[in-house]
Amino acid sequence: MAMAAAMPACTCVAAGEMALVTSVLSTPATQQQLVPALMRVYGQADFVVGLDVDRDQYDKFSMRHQIDEILMELWRDERCRTCVRQQAAAAASVHSAVGLAAASAGTPGLFASFVSAVLNDLMYLFKDSLERLADIRQIEDSKANKEAWAALSPEARKDKETFYEGQRRTAAGFMSYALTTLELLVALTGDKDIARTFMVQPLLGRTAYAVLHFMELLVGPRCQDLAVQNPQHYHFDQHTLLLSIVKIAGQLSREVEFAQALAEEPDFDENIMQTAVSLLNAQHAYGPADMLSAVLTSVAKTPVHQSKKQRRGLAGFRGVGAADAIAAEHTKAAAGVNKAAETSSPMQNFAMSADGSSNGTAAAVAAGYGSSSDGSSPAGTKLLAGVE
Repeated sequence: MAMAAAMPACTCVAAGEMALVTSVLSTPATQQQLVPALMRVYGQADFVVGLDVDRDQYDKFSMRHQIDEILMELWRDERCRTCVRQQAAAAASVHSAVGLAAASAGTPGLFASFVSAVLNDLMYLFKDSLERLADIRQIEDSKANKEAWAALSPEARKDKETFYEGQRRTAAGFMSYALTTLELLVALTGDKDIARTFMVQPLLGRTAYAVLHFMELLVGPRCQDLAVQNPQHYHFDQHTLLLSIVKIAGQLSREVEFAQALAEEPDFDENIMQTAVSLLNAQHAYGPADMLSAVLTSVAKTPVHQSKKQRRGLAGFRGVGAADAIAAEHTKAAAGVNKAAETSSPMQNFAMSADGSSNGTAAAVAAGYGSSSDGSSPAGTKLLAGVE
């Protein structure tokens, strides 16, 4: 892990240290073995959880955070990036015959396991930190009401303050981890060769769900709960986070499978994405707004989305519009009968039965709009059948 501390791109790195890093990266062992080894450790960190280990000495999130930083530095080197592509190609080759030559240097299943762990961590860290921000906002609102806060017992105030400080520490740490993981995911999906691997299940469905889930957290109905005091303390920047999520969606939407996966997600909400587009435009982020609009356009063209819209329209017609449609048809039919009665002869309008009763509905019966012998309405039955 000392390597991570030596590698950040900043002016404080001495020339000798940079020369050492360059020498290490140029070795075949680093280029071919370090990247898959880091991926393997990252993916298998979950196996240690629950074992008889000292939790103070082992934290999978901290360890994975350090691996994220190392991989991001390795990503700057084209030779190490090629090694990542080889691992991605090996994962794709499990499901396709395409790219078998490139996959020969990779380990099948390793990349998929690694990305699954990345998505799991990102979803957990992101959601957890945002939920803690909502808790922090509630306590800040409570403290703002000085009279109500002063009315609490000293013990209650102490408990709330302790909870408040704990949430602040954890939210800041988890958000920092989430940002590093998100940066890695943006880099991976930005490579066209690697992005193709995300089009293979189960990565495809999980990535689509993650994008929709993150966007809903950031711009959905509960986003106002995140308006905490001093958001910089928690490394929370809604605009920057939204830009990263939109970039991932835009980069993956170069492949038609991703738009299809978004449309297939039960949680897909076009209104949420439109809200994000409006927010980006309001913030003068026109490029990302156009990118997200293009994603929406791609989703709208998918057969799954079009089928959903047709089902929603039909459900609305049957639910609310069916009664109105039937009533309109009845009104139209009655108007036709009255018009026929006005233009027909008196004998046709008022045909008398043998017992002298008025048979003024004869024309309606002949037209198919009267009542049947059992009192049912053939016309109504016909209209209902037409609606359904």
